[in-house]
Amino acid sequence: MPVLGFGLENIGYTLMVVFGVGLLIFVHELGHFLAAKWAGVRVEAFSMGFGPPIFQKKHGDTVYQLSLLPIGGYVKMAGENPGEGKDDDPGNLQKASIPWRFLIFSGGVLMNLLFALIAFPLVFNNGVDFNAPVLGTIVPGSPAWEVGLEKGDRILEINGAPVHSFQKIFTEVALSNERGLLFLVKKKDGREVKIRVQAQFMKESGLQQIGIGPATAKDVRILITNPKGPASKAGLQEDDILVSLNGKPFSVEVWNRFTEEVGRHPEDWIHGERKLQIQYLRKGTLHRLSLQGTRKVLKNQKKVGIQIPRARIGGLRGNVKKWGRLKAGNVLIEGRVGGKRIPILGKKDLKAVLSYSPAQGPCILVVRRTNKNTREMGNSPLEEIKVPKQFRGPEGQKAFFKDLALTFDPLSLRVLPLEGRPAYKAGLRSGDRILSIDGKPLSNWESLIQIVQSADGKPLHFVWMAESSSGPEQETREATIIPEPLVVADFGFRPKASPLRETYKVAGFLPALSAGVMSSVDTIRNLYATLKGIFAARVSSKNLGGIIMISVTTYETAKRGWTHFLFFLAILSLNLAFINILPIPVLDGGHLLFLTIEAIKGSPVSERVLAYSQMIGVVFILGLLLFVTFNDIMRLFR
Repeated sequence: MPVLGFGLENIGYTLMVVFGVGLLIFVHELGHFLAAKWAGVRVEAFSMGFGPPIFQKKHGDTVYQLSLLPIGGYVKMAGENPGEGKDDDPGNLQKASIPWRFLIFSGGVLMNLLFALIAFPLVFNNGVDFNAPVLGTIVPGSPAWEVGLEKGDRILEINGAPVHSFQKIFTEVALSNERGLLFLVKKKDGREVKIRVQAQFMKESGLQQIGIGPATAKDVRILITNPKGPASKAGLQEDDILVSLNGKPFSVEVWNRFTEEVGRHPEDWIHGERKLQIQYLRKGTLHRLSLQGTRKVLKNQKKVGIQIPRARIGGLRGNVKKWGRLKAGNVLIEGRVGGKRIPILGKKDLKAVLSYSPAQGPCILVVRRTNKNTREMGNSPLEEIKVPKQFRGPEGQKAFFKDLALTFDPLSLRVLPLEGRPAYKAGLRSGDRILSIDGKPLSNWESLIQIVQSADGKPLHFVWMAESSSGPEQETREATIIPEPLVVADFGFRPKASPLRETYKVAGFLPALSAGVMSSVDTIRNLYATLKGIFAARVSSKNLGGIIMISVTTYETAKRGWTHFLFFLAILSLNLAFINILPIPVLDGGHLLFLTIEAIKGSPVSERVLAYSQMIGVVFILGLLLFVTFNDIMRLFR
């Protein structure tokens, strides 16, 4: 079993980690060393690592050493610190001209860039696997959905630039502007079409997105999550290939619908009233088995047992958009047709409303006029809309749902209680609207969740408006509800879907060099987008990683072969260059900033300013190091 993800059972890969990270540090410091030698500056020490030396050897004026903490390295030059060295010393760094010092402090970054530019062509000439630029999931109502992108579409170009990986799509979307992106798309039938997409900023992720996910490999394998669970006892093994689930060919969507159904009625699957029917392949032989779930109580998740309706319009396109009466963000309240009033709490209810033929009388949708940006229902007006004939009946409703996306309704505070759970036992029924909890009026679903979670199992006093299915009359009710630990049906496995990967190979040195340059530019642009998102508080700082994460990732990459290993080192080298060029005192970028100031004002900054700024820089770097190391350690225990 790997220790801390390093895989100490395999010394070869572990040594590759040490060699790879050490090589990048060496290359960076070598850049400073060579530039200093070229400028005639005396180098007093060349160290791999920080802290007490564990090995030293002096050659000429320079002491070469390995130090205890393998988290970096440094080149110590004569006169590097303020007030250090003699003014008449020709090897003093401060005696070098501004252009020479600029070259010395940028030498490490330049060497990191050179390493990447050498490594990338070698990789591309040999071929390396990437996540294929093929769409696997399209979020209903997202920009991608609205313009007609579909599962299985292959993105060939973005704004005229060729695309060979899904990461390229992610980067281009994250950095796109108000002009949008022009995709050249190869459809599943072989047609090539151009589609323009306008990304939108997503608060949850802190990035611009269009609502797509990568395609997964055809073979989805089993991952055993409970060695003593039903799956393992029935004979399922790691890496068995899933073929079908309850008679339906396996896909991520089928699995998601299955887990939603199990979540609504866990007891049915626990008591064996319903069983999971699986077909799977092992060594080319098809097997079948039937699984009954076991009871699993999540004591740290105390719930009242209500779900959020899916009755808000997430997006419109095609004929529904042209109709013009519905808008994204509107909440569907109910339908009135054939003398009946049907509350709309999901797609099933809306289908029932539209299934009535025009011969059965007019069809009215009652809509709450909220928009995409509405976060609280407030005084948003109700409106009655007559549905045209083209969207009614079996064929009409198909056309309607093809061009309309429903999403969760967090505004109306209507609920879908789960049978057997505390809310249902207290009398709450589908469509009832929560008014207050413990005397606190609610404005949206998020406030409801916060109150229930903070209660941690303590009794809560609910007041709600009962929904009558026979007329507009409503009645206020109340009850004390005690949140209970969530009960789930555990089958002891889950699917292990891997991204669809394809080998990207470029023949010839110059084309491979061109691909390497483009990959370098893409990497730097991706780093810029991430850093910009973090400083703008749009991307969580929890995504930052340090030496542990680097080592773990390097180890996992090394296991996939030398091309992947070298490709990752090239990416890491660019990361190192990008971080070092930031204008933070004690980093190369900080030195370059002070040199720029010196060139503008005609004299160096004062020793006092330089000393204080470097002290602040050291505190910042040490704090950042502690933070990312903490992040790394927390990842190991997730």
